Amino acid sequence: MGVIFSGNGKGKGKALAVTSGMGKALVLAAALLVRPPCAAADPSACGPVREYPVMREDPSGRLPDVFAGIPAAADSAFGSIPRKWRGAPAETSASGHFLRVAEGKGHGLKVIYDGREIEWDRNRHGGALPILLEDGLLSVEWAREPLAGDDTVEYLVKKGESVEYRFRAHDPVDYPVRAFFMHKGKWHLQVKDRLIVAGEDWNRRSGMGSIFNVREFGGRTAWFAVRRGERRAYLYRGGVRTGKGYDRVLHDLCCGSAVLNIVNGRDEIGFFGLRAGTWYFVVVRA
Repeated sequence: MGVIFSGNGKGKGKALAVTSGMGKALVLAAALLVRPPCAAADPSACGPVREYPVMREDPSGRLPDVFAGIPAAADSAFGSIPRKWRGAPAETSASGHFLRVAEGKGHGLKVIYDGREIEWDRNRHGGALPILLEDGLLSVEWAREPLAGDDTVEYLVKKGESVEYRFRAHDPVDYPVRAFFMHKGKWHLQVKDRLIVAGEDWNRRSGMGSIFNVREFGGRTAWFAVRRGERRAYLYRGGVRTGKGYDRVLHDLCCGSAVLNIVNGRDEIGFFGLRAGTWYFVVVRA
C-alpha cells in the first residue's frame, strides 16, 4: 500500500489545496495535462531532470510566489503534476487477502480488509496507511493513547500483533510518518527527516543528517538527503545521487507556504530548489 498524504488533515494548513488565489489555482488545474516544452537551447529543460529559473534569491528571505510572477514554463511544469489523492487502488495478495483504502468521514479513512470495514484514525496511526502482506497487515499505531502534556508519542510498527519496531516522535503540525511502504521485501518508514528500512536506521548507515520525501519512483526508491555536516541537498534514486545539489529544497512547510512543498506525481517529482542565489522549479521524471 504505502500511500502517505502530503496534507496534514489536522486543519493547520499543510494540505496542497489552497484557500487564496483561486483564479491561479484554476489555471494550474487546467494545466494538469500540459507538458512543458523541451527547448534545445536550454539543456536543463530536457531529459529526466529539468530546471526552470523562477527568481533570484531575495535578501529578505521571501520565497517564490506560485500565484504571481513565475515564468510561463515553470508555471506549466508546476501545474502539470497531479496533487489530489483520490484513494488507493485495491490490492489482493497471492494468498488471497484483500485490502482497499477509501476516504471516510471528515478527515478519516476507511480500510476494507478481507471484507471487514475498519475506520482508520490517522492520528492513532501517525498518518500511515497499512501495508498488505501475504499473511496479514503491517501497520503503524500508538503504543498507548497519548496523555495531555506528553512531549513525544511512542509508536509501534506491527505485523499483526507482533511488534517489529518502536520509535518516538512528535509533530504538532503534521503527522510524524511521512512515508510507509514496502519495496523489494523490506518496509520503508520515514519519520520526519529519518528513514528506517526494515528496522535499520538508514540515516546512521548512510551518514545522512536528514532524509526526506521518501517514496517509490519509477520502480526504485527515491528521496532527498543532506549528508551529515553538509548543507547541500541531493535527490537519490535507488541509492544513487541524481542531478545537481541545492542549497535549500522547500519541504514540510506549513500554512500558506505549503503550496511550495515537494509535489509527487505518479511519474514525476516537482520541487523548488535554491542554488547559487537562484530559485528553480525542478521536475524529475521517472
